[in-house]
Amino acid sequence: MLLFLTASPFSDLEKATVLQECRVFSDSKVVTESPRKCSQLITKLLHIVTQGDAMSSSEVTEVFFGVTKLFQSSDASLRRMIYFFIKEANPLYHVICILLLRRWPRHATLTT
Repeated sequence: MLLFLTASPFSDLEKATVLQECRVFSDSKVVTESPRKCSQLITKLLHIVTQGDAMSSSEVTEVFFGVTKLFQSSDASLRRMIYFFIKEANPLYHVICILLLRRWPRHATLTT
């Protein structure tokens, strides 16, 4: 009996490489013209997050703000991926809140 093992397409992902690739989220041309590429990168990020790879606070911050830049796209599939990523990565984002609170001056007020 032959047993075929199918390797996961994500089995050889390296966190540093994926984080580097995700820097394209800052390029509005890529976001608007290549939503599929952005969705694939979010899928890679989700794999990293769900595998429990630890991320530093600066990595979490960079990913969070990068992903929020994807809202520039009007692509429905990409938007679903964005919402799904934010939902799944939610435990990571308490780090961002803590960092923002530490950096926000206590005497600062928001004005509109």
